Amino acid sequence: MAPPKATRNRSSDLHLTLGRRRIPHLLLSREPLLLALLPDDPDVLMTVRNKLGPAVLLGVGNALGVPDRLPTAHKEAMWALNLAATSEDRIARYGDDSAHTVLRSIDEARVVVDRVLGPLLAYDAAHRTDLVGSLDAFLHCRRSWQRTAAALNVHKQTVMYRMQRVEQLTGRTLATTGDLAELWIALQARELLGGPARTEGPGSHFRGAFRGASI
Repeated sequence: MAPPKATRNRSSDLHLTLGRRRIPHLLLSREPLLLALLPDDPDVLMTVRNKLGPAVLLGVGNALGVPDRLPTAHKEAMWALNLAATSEDRIARYGDDSAHTVLRSIDEARVVVDRVLGPLLAYDAAHRTDLVGSLDAFLHCRRSWQRTAAALNVHKQTVMYRMQRVEQLTGRTLATTGDLAELWIALQARELLGGPARTEGPGSHFRGAFRGASI
């Protein structure tokens, strides 16, 4: 993670650039993120990209429209920010046609979370466990028992037991591509709705001055 001064400097530089070009904007630094409210214009987005550099992830939500939509727009931008890591140009828009962008609304995300992860969330709440977090780590560690165990700081056998419980509770199999995709989408939907961020595994790092920017 960049030191606070580096993040503030990057935000100040962008503020000056946008001001010189008379582009209306609001910027808010929340390390390691930079949140921005900007006109919905491709040229403005490219100005941000050019100023922040190619290594920074950019996630873009739908047009704000009305002030009451601000919390939802923020979640959309955060959702897109996660997808930006899989994009060649490291930019993603919420709702773009993509194999990864399946959910089209916040309400749909809630339905998917309840339907797919509901049993796990209920079990975790009742038993003070974190099967959902373990599943998230397992998928982000590319289903490696060893890497997941290291990320969670537990024994490999513990990870294997937890994934067996996940399969039992969800009725889905981690060896089946369709079930894996459904679980992954549900986890992304949960993060979009404000669930805990994923566990970072060994070797994870921030790229550029800070992790990314949500627009």
